[in-house]
Amino acid sequence: MDRGFRNVGVWRLGSPQCSSSATSEPDPAAPNTLSEEVILDMMKCHQKRNLKNDNRGFISADFIFSLVLAAGVSIVLFALTFTFSVAEIAQYVVFSASRAYVAANVDSTKQEELGNSKFDELINNKELAPMLKSVGGHWFVLNNLDLRGGGEGGKTFNDEYAGYEERIPFVGARADFEAKLLSLRIPFLGNTDDEGNGFKAKLTAFLIREPNQKECWDLQIKKRYSSIMDLDNGRYKGSGTTNASSGINDYVPMEDNGC
Repeated sequence: MDRGFRNVGVWRLGSPQCSSSATSEPDPAAPNTLSEEVILDMMKCHQKRNLKNDNRGFISADFIFSLVLAAGVSIVLFALTFTFSVAEIAQYVVFSASRAYVAANVDSTKQEELGNSKFDELINNKELAPMLKSVGGHWFVLNNLDLRGGGEGGKTFNDEYAGYEERIPFVGARADFEAKLLSLRIPFLGNTDDEGNGFKAKLTAFLIREPNQKECWDLQIKKRYSSIMDLDNGRYKGSGTTNASSGINDYVPMEDNGC
């Protein structure tokens, strides 16, 4: 390695960082070549001097940081968009349960059975079951279906929502929706759920419930029938066939405009 390396005065030797074996001025009596030991010493000296000014590798660190940050933002955007999509599906499930519940039937118990049955049917659907579960879902949970139809002695949601008007009650269906997918730990961004309460919401489908057969008979037809019997001092009580148990007529002329 001695050949080809000539001491042309380019190197500044003899500094405190360099080896003491090197001299600042070449020896005229020595051959015009540098030994391997001197060359290695000069290279080490040069590397020490330029270590603080060396910026090689910085672009790799910037690239890794940017890549991880972009991946974290992409994960957050995916979680948001997917949650919005599943929330629309969950809203449809609650609406379907409410629609099945508010339809007229024999009595209030039968109406609630149809609403709960429709909700369970959709939750356990083979396409929706992996995403929406009532218990133990990893990404999304939809449960606690609450059906309120008002009526005589029935419950409503009037006290829980502002803007209630006496003529339009808040009745229908409501369920709890939890998006566990949004509880994330993103590098450089931190935790999206520091308090650990999760991301929960109430999904509602307020529809006016139709009166059932029992309500029609007890609250409308029977009362109207008794009122007709009392008209004109009970003049209609003497016509038609009389029911021995009730003491009133089985058949009387009466107008029925639906219930």
